[in-house]
Amino acid sequence: MRRCIEGAILGLILLAAGCGKTPPPTLDLPVYFTCDTRGRLEPCGCFTGQFGGLTRLKTVLDAEAPAGALRVDVGDAIGGHEDYDLIEYGYVLRAFAAMKYDALNLGGREAQFTAAQLRDIKKNSPAPILSANLLDKSNGQPVFESYRLVRRGAFRVAIIGVLDPRAAGNPGAGLQVGGMEEAVTRCLGELRGKADLIVLLAFADEATLARLAGEFYECQVILGGKVAQPAQQLQKENRSVVYFVTNESRALGILRLRLAQGAPLTVTRSEERRVG
Repeated sequence: MRRCIEGAILGLILLAAGCGKTPPPTLDLPVYFTCDTRGRLEPCGCFTGQFGGLTRLKTVLDAEAPAGALRVDVGDAIGGHEDYDLIEYGYVLRAFAAMKYDALNLGGREAQFTAAQLRDIKKNSPAPILSANLLDKSNGQPVFESYRLVRRGAFRVAIIGVLDPRAAGNPGAGLQVGGMEEAVTRCLGELRGKADLIVLLAFADEATLARLAGEFYECQVILGGKVAQPAQQLQKENRSVVYFVTNESRALGILRLRLAQGAPLTVTRSEERRVG
C-alpha cells in the first residue's frame, strides 16, 4: 500500500513538473510590401478615383499596420536616373523611412545610377537599402549591404535583397550585376544559425521567382518583383511561399505569417490591396 501511495505521489510530481514547462514561442507577423513605386510620391490618375502614391500608402499603414509589422520594398522605387530623379529619390527614401520600412531592395531602375551616385545615396539614406548582387566593378564587392537582420519578439528575421541581371539592362558606370544564385548562396552561408525566418526580396519575373524558390528552400518567403501584374494568389514552391506586386505604388502586398519555434511557417492570410 505504501509503495502505491509513493508511486502516486511521484506521478503527481512528474505531472506537475510537465505542466510547468514553458510552451515554445510563437509570433503572428504581418508583412506589408511594395514594388514598382517609380517615384510616385503623390497619387496618380484622374482627379477623381486616384490610386497609389506614398502619401496614401502611409495613410493605409498608419491606420492598420501594427508597430511590429515587417515593411519592405522590392525595388524600382525611383522613376528614372536623371538629375531630377536623383533629387526625387532622396524624398522617396525619406518617405520610406517615415513609414518605418525595414529594408528597401534595389531594382533595375536604381541600378542605372552610377557607382559614385549609389555610394553617396548609401551614405545619406535614412532607410536601410539592400542589394547582394549589385557590385562595384572596381572590386567586385556589393555596393550596399547584402542582407539585414531584424528581431521580432523571440524571432530573428533575415531580409536578403537581389536583382535579376536581366532586369538591370546596362547598369550605371562602375557597376556590374552578379548572379542571384551565387549571391543568395553566399548570404545563406553567412546567415546559418543566425535567423529563424529568411525573407528574400527578388526583383525578378514570375518564372525566376519560382526558380529561386525551387533552389533555395531556406528562403521561406520570397517577394517580387518585376512582373506584369500583382499575384492573384499565394504560390507555394518547394518549402517557400512566393508573392508579388507591381503597378506604380497602387498595389500593396500583405501576408500574415505565424511563426512557431520548431514548426513550419504558416501563412494565415495573403492579400493584394489597391492603395486608394
